[in-house]
Amino acid sequence: MQAVIFDMDGVIIDSEPLHFRAEKRLFRELGIEIAVAEHQGYVGQTSRAMWGRIRRQYGLSLSLEELVAHSRRLIRELITAALPDLLIPGLTECLDYLRDRGLDLLLASSSEKALIELVLKKFDLEDYFPHRVSGDEVGRGKPAPDIFLLAAARAGISPAGCLVIEDSAHGVRAAKAAGMTCIGFKNPSSGSQDLSAADAVITRFSQIRGQNLLHTLERSG
Repeated sequence: MQAVIFDMDGVIIDSEPLHFRAEKRLFRELGIEIAVAEHQGYVGQTSRAMWGRIRRQYGLSLSLEELVAHSRRLIRELITAALPDLLIPGLTECLDYLRDRGLDLLLASSSEKALIELVLKKFDLEDYFPHRVSGDEVGRGKPAPDIFLLAAARAGISPAGCLVIEDSAHGVRAAKAAGMTCIGFKNPSSGSQDLSAADAVITRFSQIRGQNLLHTLERSG
């Protein structure tokens, strides 16, 4: 194992409830109703993939570009206001632990690049993640493996040498499709997510160190 790839929303920051809130607000403005299960099913996907599907399904007149721009603006506003309270507990200790083991740390998030940079700067995490990939940089979003394969390529690391930490079903599927080991991070704020395809599931970052989880995964691999 040479590198650990982190998702951002729901893994680095507890931001999924804010995404839900912004999207529900836009649903109301558009006059559409989307069931909770369907809404949660979009977790981990890019905004373009989500709004492209909703636009087709509900026959919306606004262009995809307008929907994506409006959604991102709302999400940036909510996350910017709430940032001080969003960092997932135990994250920085986990990052230090992984880096001390000589592992490269990468970030691959479906969020836009501007939001990724905002979050990393706010929490002084920029030095941890020299390689970052946003959902806008790949042709296919999660559950396709493209974003994780690009992250590995930028770091010059084989997919087989990468471990992904993901909170969404789409993210776990993408990691496994990329040929990578995956830890599912069970975050209640991310809704009902099927993480069963992950190689291990945790509920807090301290489990990675406390259970010597990396060693277990390396041996099982």
